[in-house]
Amino acid sequence: MKKNLLKIFFWGMLLFLGAPSAVANANVLTIGDSRTVGMYFSENSQQKYNNNVNATDGNGNSWFASVGQGLNWFNNNINTIQQKAQNSDVIVINLGVNDIAALGNSKTAADRYIKRMNELAAIWRAQGKQVYFTSVNPVGPQYQNADEFNGKIDDFNKRMQAGLSSDITFIDTNSYMKSKLKGSDYDKYGLHYNNSINKDVHQYINQQISKGAPAAATCLSICRQGICDGDCSGCSWCSGNQNSKLFQFGQNNNSSAGNFALTQDNIFGSFATGNGGQQRQKKPNCDPKSAENCKAAEACKP
Repeated sequence: MKKNLLKIFFWGMLLFLGAPSAVANANVLTIGDSRTVGMYFSENSQQKYNNNVNATDGNGNSWFASVGQGLNWFNNNINTIQQKAQNSDVIVINLGVNDIAALGNSKTAADRYIKRMNELAAIWRAQGKQVYFTSVNPVGPQYQNADEFNGKIDDFNKRMQAGLSSDITFIDTNSYMKSKLKGSDYDKYGLHYNNSINKDVHQYINQQISKGAPAAATCLSICRQGICDGDCSGCSWCSGNQNSKLFQFGQNNNSSAGNFALTQDNIFGSFATGNGGQQRQKKPNCDPKSAENCKAAEACKP
């Protein structure tokens, strides 16, 4: 009994305080252009380089990227992207540099991205996913008219940050990289980075995801531990919807998570007090079909 109570208390506090890292427990889908291709192969150096990436890495994260591509490629491959998104908790979009170059106008490029990203992010957030758009990073001195193009990149990033809806978190990798990049970090074209910089960018993105959305992974972890209450599909979006099953942890007697430590029938059981002080854990009661939605079918059985 004591062991069970400690387990209940641990998972309750984890949900209340938030997990230390969303990336550790979440499946991340990264979508991008040649810079994302470079990032993937820098992190998976044992693989042979290819201009197109459609893969799952050793951590279970998905990558979908292609050299020289932008929003048109994204739209043309939306069915593949949507299929991959269904199996992902976090979606990271790393596109834009090729559109700025092709259109020659940062405003036009940003306007197109803002419209499309906001449309899709509304759908993905409703499905319980965290959505991120990373800034376009600078080009190096080797790039023709580098200063002018970096000015367009800066303008694009400002417009994206201002125009993206609250469904998307903007990650400013550009400002972070400017303080670190040297001329020798770029390739001979001034467009791509060496392996060390690619890994650094990827690590920074993961750090921002961990800071910005711990609750989604926390709730997934809760589900995987079998602490569910019949609608596991809600657990992955508890951070964004006050009507979700686990959001109202400890807030009121009617929440699906229950009022922790106060009501006998809450999902964690009555923890040493409340309604007769029953010290027990309620048996998980999950619909297997719903449990599959939060990837916890093996844990959330009736």
